[in-house]
Amino acid sequence: MLQKTTWTHYLIIGISVLLLSSIISCDKGEVDERHTATFIYKNNSGKNLIMKVFNTSIGISEEYSIDVDESKPIICKGNPNTAPFFSVDNSLIGDSLVIIFEDNKCITFTREINDGIVANEGTGLFNIQNYDDYSIETVNKKNYTLNYTINTGHYNTATNCD
Repeated sequence: MLQKTTWTHYLIIGISVLLLSSIISCDKGEVDERHTATFIYKNNSGKNLIMKVFNTSIGISEEYSIDVDESKPIICKGNPNTAPFFSVDNSLIGDSLVIIFEDNKCITFTREINDGIVANEGTGLFNIQNYDDYSIETVNKKNYTLNYTINTGHYNTATNCD
C-alpha cells in the first residue's frame, strides 16, 4: 500500500512540473506591435496632379489622383514601424514616385533601400522628416498621422515629362 501511495505522489509531482514548465515556456515575451500611419497628401500646387508609385521589380504599384486644394490619405502598416508608401498588408511597396502635374510637368522622388531593408529616408515624400508635422515623438506612437503639402515650389522644380 505504501508503494502505491509513493508512486502516486511522484506521478502528481511529475505532471505538475511538466505542466508548469510548458506554461512558462509558452511565454511570448515582448512582441512588437504593428504600427499604422496615415499619410495625408495635400495638393496646394495650383495644378491637378497624379502621383504614380513604382516598385522597380513589378512596375507601377499604385496611382493616386489629387485635384487642386484636395487631399488624399494613404494608410500604411508596418511591424514594428512603417514608412511612406510601404505596407506589410498589401502590395504598396514603393521605391520611387513620380508626380505628374496636369500640364505634363514631372518631379521624381526615390526611397533609400539598404540591403533590401526599406528605410524612412530618401528624397521628398519618401523622407518622413520632410513632412509638415514630423516629430520623433509622433512617429514613435503606434498610430499616427503625418501631412505632406505638395506646393508651388514642387511645381516650379518639375521638368517636362519624358
